[in-house]
Amino acid sequence: MRQTLREETQAALALAAAVIGAGFASGSEILRFFSAYGALSWAGCVLAACVLAALATAAALLAGRLGAGDLGSLCACSLGASAGAVAAVVEGLMLVMTAGAMLSAMGELAALALPVHHAYALGLLATLAAAGWLARRGLSAMAALGLWLLPACLVLYGLLLYRRPEARAFLPGEPLPVHIWHTLPLAVAYAAMNVALAGGVLCELGQGRSRGSVARVCCLCALVLLVLLLAANAVLLPQASALSGAALPMVLLARPLGAVGYWACIAALSLAVMSTLIALLRTLARMLMPVLPGRWVWPAALCLPLLTALVGFVRLVEHMYPVMGALSALLFAWILLRSACCKAGRGKTRL
Repeated sequence: MRQTLREETQAALALAAAVIGAGFASGSEILRFFSAYGALSWAGCVLAACVLAALATAAALLAGRLGAGDLGSLCACSLGASAGAVAAVVEGLMLVMTAGAMLSAMGELAALALPVHHAYALGLLATLAAAGWLARRGLSAMAALGLWLLPACLVLYGLLLYRRPEARAFLPGEPLPVHIWHTLPLAVAYAAMNVALAGGVLCELGQGRSRGSVARVCCLCALVLLVLLLAANAVLLPQASALSGAALPMVLLARPLGAVGYWACIAALSLAVMSTLIALLRTLARMLMPVLPGRWVWPAALCLPLLTALVGFVRLVEHMYPVMGALSALLFAWILLRSACCKAGRGKTRL
């Protein structure tokens, strides 16, 4: 029982590590989906965690039942060859864009941290090389990063919440809009996007696990993310309107803390970005395996996000993340509804 609990905890940490970068890497994501909508952002955080737990559990169980080892095969098995191919292409584009956003975020962090010429490009390339190497080591590398990542993020948010009073006021801002028809759909989109980005990890987790084990792993992951969401929202909400459009809001808020707080912020965000980038590269490589010769799979998985990173982090988060979230929600609804209909049809045939 103890070993099982340990394995489930490691799996939950690996799953959390797969989505934390895309959801928390800079603070821009929390601003875009939650903090920008005032008091209702708290309800959005709770809803996002609940939807993520439900969707992740359903996706992992479906992947285990169908024997799908990656998102492409999950789409094909659920939707049929033609529709599955279209869905897999859309999902692949989302993975590439998000991996590009993670690379761009690391370039921004390197430009802030390294006092050298071309720090952005050096940070981007070094991150890509390290993430590619770690991605080939499997879920154990992600679980190890997740083990360090959770306390690092909590320490960072604690520093920002209890910083000196004179550092609390960043900039004056306009009153925030509070519209439930904006907040709650965005919370669902946020959860669906993160489940889609972690789809490859979920397919791996669904193989050979019982229904109860899968549910416990996904619920524990959702609980971890809820704690981080609430903490990040508490940090960002008071200055949400003033920080809108900033590439790295957390770094801006950490500057008044001095060198210790600033470097703690850089370290936590770097871990978050790296963990998600590893998961994205693993998923992308597995999706490319059926369509490319073996020797070209990893070069393609590394080069495609590098091209997307040229778009820039802010543009990807502000404009593409909500679109990707909506597409993810529709894709999972389609897959799960089609699977339920097929299962019901088989039940009627047996009767």
